[in-house]
Amino acid sequence: MLSIKDIAALATQQFADYRITPLFFPQRKLRNRHYLPKLLNLPQDLDFQAIGFGWGLFGPAPGLAALDTQNQTVQIMVPTFLWGMAGVSNDNTGPGNSNLGFNLNIFHTHNGSQYRFFNRDVFNAEVLGKLGNPAILRQPHLFLPGDSIECQVKNLGSPVAPAVTSIQVVLFAGQMSPQGNK
Repeated sequence: MLSIKDIAALATQQFADYRITPLFFPQRKLRNRHYLPKLLNLPQDLDFQAIGFGWGLFGPAPGLAALDTQNQTVQIMVPTFLWGMAGVSNDNTGPGNSNLGFNLNIFHTHNGSQYRFFNRDVFNAEVLGKLGNPAILRQPHLFLPGDSIECQVKNLGSPVAPAVTSIQVVLFAGQMSPQGNK
Protein backbone atom coordinates (compact mmCIF):
# COMPACT_ATOMS: atom_id res chain seq x y z
CA MET A 1 0.00 0.00 0.00
CA LEU A 2 1.38 3.40 -0.98
CA SER A 3 1.60 6.09 1.63
CA ILE A 4 0.42 9.65 1.02
CA LYS A 5 4.06 10.71 0.71
CA ASP A 6 4.73 8.05 -1.97
CA ILE A 7 1.62 9.06 -3.92
CA ALA A 8 2.62 12.73 -3.83
CA ALA A 9 6.15 11.87 -5.04
CA LEU A 10 4.74 9.68 -7.83
CA ALA A 11 2.33 12.40 -8.90
CA THR A 12 5.06 15.03 -8.87
CA GLN A 13 7.26 12.80 -11.03
CA GLN A 14 4.50 11.91 -13.52
CA PHE A 15 3.22 15.47 -13.82
CA ALA A 16 6.46 17.43 -13.78
CA ASP A 17 5.13 19.89 -16.40
CA TYR A 18 2.23 20.95 -14.18
CA ARG A 19 2.67 23.79 -11.71
CA ILE A 20 0.38 22.12 -9.19
CA THR A 21 -0.11 18.45 -8.50
CA PRO A 22 -3.03 16.81 -10.35
CA LEU A 23 -4.03 15.31 -7.02
CA PHE A 24 -5.79 18.63 -6.44
CA PHE A 25 -8.23 17.48 -9.13
CA PRO A 26 -10.14 14.97 -6.97
CA GLN A 27 -12.36 13.39 -9.58
CA ARG A 28 -9.92 10.79 -10.98
CA LYS A 29 -6.92 10.78 -8.61
CA LEU A 30 -3.84 9.31 -10.35
CA ARG A 31 -5.81 8.55 -13.52
CA ASN A 32 -5.91 12.32 -14.17
CA ARG A 33 -2.91 11.92 -16.47
CA HIS A 34 -5.23 10.33 -19.03
CA TYR A 35 -7.65 13.28 -18.96
CA LEU A 36 -5.52 16.38 -18.51
CA PRO A 37 -3.90 18.14 -21.47
CA LYS A 38 -0.59 16.72 -22.66
CA LEU A 39 1.06 20.13 -22.65
CA LEU A 40 0.32 23.18 -20.58
CA ASN A 41 0.54 25.60 -23.44
CA LEU A 42 -1.86 28.25 -22.17
CA PRO A 43 -0.42 31.73 -21.71
CA GLN A 44 0.00 32.96 -18.15
CA ASP A 45 -2.33 35.49 -16.49
CA LEU A 46 -5.52 34.61 -18.33
CA ASP A 47 -8.79 35.85 -16.87
CA PHE A 48 -11.31 33.08 -16.20
CA GLN A 49 -14.30 33.20 -18.56
CA ALA A 50 -17.40 31.01 -18.53
CA ILE A 51 -19.30 31.19 -21.81
CA GLY A 52 -22.85 30.03 -21.17
CA PHE A 53 -25.60 28.84 -23.48
CA GLY A 54 -28.95 28.39 -21.79
CA TRP A 55 -32.40 27.19 -22.73
CA GLY A 56 -34.79 27.56 -19.82
CA LEU A 57 -32.13 27.54 -17.04
CA PHE A 58 -31.15 31.16 -16.43
CA GLY A 59 -30.99 31.66 -20.18
CA PRO A 60 -32.70 34.08 -22.50
CA ALA A 61 -34.39 31.29 -24.49
CA PRO A 62 -37.28 29.17 -23.19
CA GLY A 63 -36.82 25.45 -22.68
CA LEU A 64 -36.97 22.90 -25.47
CA ALA A 65 -40.02 20.83 -26.38
CA ALA A 66 -39.77 17.14 -27.27
CA LEU A 67 -37.12 16.53 -29.98
CA ASP A 68 -36.74 20.29 -30.51
CA THR A 69 -33.47 21.70 -31.94
CA GLN A 70 -32.26 25.22 -31.17
CA ASN A 71 -29.00 27.14 -31.28
CA GLN A 72 -27.41 30.21 -29.73
CA THR A 73 -24.41 32.27 -30.83
CA VAL A 74 -21.89 34.27 -28.80
CA GLN A 75 -19.49 36.83 -30.27
CA ILE A 76 -15.87 36.86 -29.01
CA MET A 77 -14.38 40.31 -28.33
CA VAL A 78 -10.89 39.48 -27.01
CA PRO A 79 -8.53 36.50 -27.63
CA THR A 80 -9.88 33.54 -25.67
CA PHE A 81 -8.55 30.02 -25.09
CA LEU A 82 -11.24 27.35 -24.56
CA TRP A 83 -10.03 24.61 -22.20
CA GLY A 84 -13.10 22.85 -20.78
CA MET A 85 -16.82 22.09 -21.25
CA ALA A 86 -19.74 21.15 -19.01
CA GLY A 87 -23.47 20.75 -19.42
CA VAL A 88 -26.68 19.74 -17.70
CA SER A 89 -30.37 19.21 -18.45
CA ASN A 90 -33.41 18.64 -16.23
CA ASP A 91 -35.26 16.12 -18.39
CA ASN A 92 -36.65 13.18 -16.40
CA THR A 93 -38.88 11.61 -19.05
CA GLY A 94 -36.83 8.43 -19.56
CA PRO A 95 -37.54 5.02 -18.05
CA GLY A 96 -37.67 5.27 -14.27
CA ASN A 97 -37.53 9.08 -14.44
CA SER A 98 -34.05 8.94 -15.95
CA ASN A 99 -32.52 11.85 -17.85
CA LEU A 100 -32.47 11.18 -21.60
CA GLY A 101 -30.09 14.10 -22.20
CA PHE A 102 -29.47 15.96 -25.43
CA ASN A 103 -27.30 15.98 -28.55
CA LEU A 104 -25.08 18.95 -29.26
CA ASN A 105 -22.54 20.38 -31.65
CA ILE A 106 -20.38 23.46 -31.31
CA PHE A 107 -19.40 25.62 -34.29
CA HIS A 108 -16.54 28.13 -34.47
CA THR A 109 -16.81 30.79 -37.19
CA HIS A 110 -13.63 32.68 -38.18
CA ASN A 111 -13.45 35.04 -41.19
CA GLY A 112 -16.55 33.48 -42.73
CA SER A 113 -15.30 29.88 -42.42
CA GLN A 114 -17.09 27.56 -40.04
CA TYR A 115 -15.34 24.84 -38.03
CA ARG A 116 -17.28 22.04 -36.32
CA PHE A 117 -15.98 20.74 -33.02
CA PHE A 118 -17.49 17.31 -33.69
CA ASN A 119 -18.07 15.66 -37.07
CA ARG A 120 -21.64 14.79 -36.02
CA ASP A 121 -24.03 15.74 -33.25
CA VAL A 122 -22.86 13.98 -30.10
CA PHE A 123 -24.60 12.88 -26.92
CA ASN A 124 -23.96 15.24 -24.01
CA ALA A 125 -22.56 12.52 -21.72
CA GLU A 126 -19.87 11.69 -24.33
CA VAL A 127 -18.25 15.13 -24.43
CA LEU A 128 -19.49 17.28 -21.55
CA GLY A 129 -18.59 17.02 -17.92
CA LYS A 130 -20.55 18.35 -14.98
CA LEU A 131 -19.78 21.67 -13.31
CA GLY A 132 -17.84 19.94 -10.52
CA ASN A 133 -16.01 17.74 -13.01
CA PRO A 134 -15.77 19.52 -16.38
CA ALA A 135 -14.44 17.76 -19.46
CA ILE A 136 -10.97 19.20 -20.05
CA LEU A 137 -9.89 19.48 -23.67
CA ARG A 138 -6.62 17.73 -24.50
CA GLN A 139 -5.64 20.76 -26.57
CA PRO A 140 -6.99 24.27 -25.93
CA HIS A 141 -8.87 25.99 -28.73
CA LEU A 142 -8.14 29.64 -29.61
CA PHE A 143 -10.86 32.15 -30.49
CA LEU A 144 -9.78 35.51 -31.91
CA PRO A 145 -11.67 38.83 -31.72
CA GLY A 146 -14.54 38.83 -34.20
CA ASP A 147 -14.98 35.05 -34.05
CA SER A 148 -18.27 33.53 -32.98
CA ILE A 149 -19.21 30.36 -31.13
CA GLU A 150 -22.52 28.68 -31.89
CA CYS A 151 -23.95 25.93 -29.71
CA GLN A 152 -26.67 23.75 -31.23
CA VAL A 153 -28.65 21.36 -29.02
CA LYS A 154 -31.37 18.80 -29.71
CA ASN A 155 -33.56 17.64 -26.86
CA LEU A 156 -33.80 13.85 -26.70
CA GLY A 157 -36.43 13.90 -23.95
CA SER A 158 -40.16 13.83 -24.51
CA PRO A 159 -41.76 16.28 -22.08
CA VAL A 160 -45.53 16.58 -22.39
CA ALA A 161 -46.69 20.12 -23.23
CA PRO A 162 -46.67 22.62 -21.59
CA ALA A 163 -43.61 21.17 -19.82
CA VAL A 164 -40.22 21.82 -21.45
CA THR A 165 -36.66 20.59 -20.92
CA SER A 166 -34.11 23.09 -19.65
CA ILE A 167 -30.53 22.75 -20.93
CA GLN A 168 -27.35 24.59 -19.94
CA VAL A 169 -23.98 24.27 -21.73
CA VAL A 170 -20.93 26.09 -20.33
CA LEU A 171 -17.58 26.49 -22.08
CA PHE A 172 -14.69 27.26 -19.72
CA ALA A 173 -12.04 29.54 -21.15
CA GLY A 174 -9.15 31.83 -20.34
CA GLN A 175 -9.53 35.32 -21.72
CA MET A 176 -6.58 37.56 -22.43
CA SER A 177 -6.75 40.87 -20.65
CA PRO A 178 -7.68 43.75 -23.03
CA GLN A 179 -4.41 45.50 -22.00
CA GLY A 180 -2.46 42.36 -22.92
CA ASN A 181 -0.95 39.88 -20.51
CA LYS A 182 0.59 41.42 -17.44
